Amino acid sequence: MEFCWALPVSDVNECTMQAIQAEVSGFDSILIASAKQAPDPWIMTMLLATYTSRVRFLVAQNTNLLQPHLTMKALNSVSQIHGNRCDINIVTGGVRQEALSTAEFASHEDRYLRTKEFVECVHMFKGGAASYKGSVFNYNQLTMEPPYTPDARVFIAGSSDEALKIAAAQGDILICYADTLGNFREKASVLKQKALLMGRSLKLGMYVDILAAESTAEAVRIANRKFETYTDAQQKMIKMYLNSVDSVGIRKNKQYAEYDQLWVEDHLWAGLSKVSRSVGLTVIGSYEEVCRKLEHYHSAGVDYFLFSGYLDAGVCKVVGERIIPYFKTSIKDREAR
Repeated sequence: MEFCWALPVSDVNECTMQAIQAEVSGFDSILIASAKQAPDPWIMTMLLATYTSRVRFLVAQNTNLLQPHLTMKALNSVSQIHGNRCDINIVTGGVRQEALSTAEFASHEDRYLRTKEFVECVHMFKGGAASYKGSVFNYNQLTMEPPYTPDARVFIAGSSDEALKIAAAQGDILICYADTLGNFREKASVLKQKALLMGRSLKLGMYVDILAAESTAEAVRIANRKFETYTDAQQKMIKMYLNSVDSVGIRKNKQYAEYDQLWVEDHLWAGLSKVSRSVGLTVIGSYEEVCRKLEHYHSAGVDYFLFSGYLDAGVCKVVGERIIPYFKTSIKDREAR
């Protein structure tokens, strides 16, 4: 069971402070986003690695914007400079504004074909010289320099059937947007069966906002206070953005906004589905309630938790003090028994 903290897409100083806090708080890794308004994720990783010593970096790579050999060149270089602390998060992208500027916005199927080939090339480059002839990428005995040395895991981000197929065949961990317990239990079962048929094992991760406080009432007050800072104009802009997306996971976020009082199920709140460009659900409650909710998700098949702090950036420290120790201690107790 692993915990990853998603850094905000904001100024460098804020990201630096949160990265340091995430390491101090005991997170296993930190997500470095790939976004139009954010610095290059590899440059950010280089910077943040100088302020940390243990935590791993999950570096997002948008296949609409990159070539696989450039991703591997960056991975190898950063790993040699700062030690073997990087994994890559393969993001297919589903927003027209993030498409390649030299091409029309590709269909969902075409984008996932590109991702499939991208991941195949990544695995081949791990072995050294690579020749590949695909519909999108072509290489003729290209040798990686510096040679590949890190033991980096390949994460696949996506909630669609195409993402699931790629992850089952070639991924180490599939990261999906948060959903109900029942839906995650079903997804975990299908995913692990597909991987097993290919002679592979695969973990399932969940990307979710988190907000824990002394009581549920206090957590809800914090959430509402943050929610009220978004103006009607901002909410309209977010709605326009979401209407331009054909990502399966983000489209589903819009459906959450129709739930009564925005509660999808116990301790799962959909307020962010109205104001966030990505994650739409928040696990919210008292410290004990949040631990129990996450424990239910773990029982449903979630092995990797990717947390954001959209509603309360200070929750990073709270998770380190009240959530992670609960699970790490429980795991040690189970292993001892």
